[in-house]
Amino acid sequence: MIRREGDRLTIEGAVTLETLGPLLDAVRAQPSTGLRAVDVAAVTGADSSLLALLLAIARAAGTSGPRIAIENADPGLRSLAGLYGVDALLLADAG
Repeated sequence: MIRREGDRLTIEGAVTLETLGPLLDAVRAQPSTGLRAVDVAAVTGADSSLLALLLAIARAAGTSGPRIAIENADPGLRSLAGLYGVDALLLADAG
């Protein structure tokens, strides 16, 4: 589930290949203007589909304005982002 509250998106539940399609649809249905943060604390399980979802969110928000902060990224997500070479794009404190 994806929920928007003000300038923040919250992702809840599992983000896997099986759940990615509906989550991407939910991202496309959300207005992307003014988005500043994505909270992943409530993600209960994930594979590389979470990276795909986060990149889709960043792409939907566009490149102008401040970068979207990914909040509460666990070590597994950080490691996976580094492995795929997208840590600098997604994680504010990467590098």
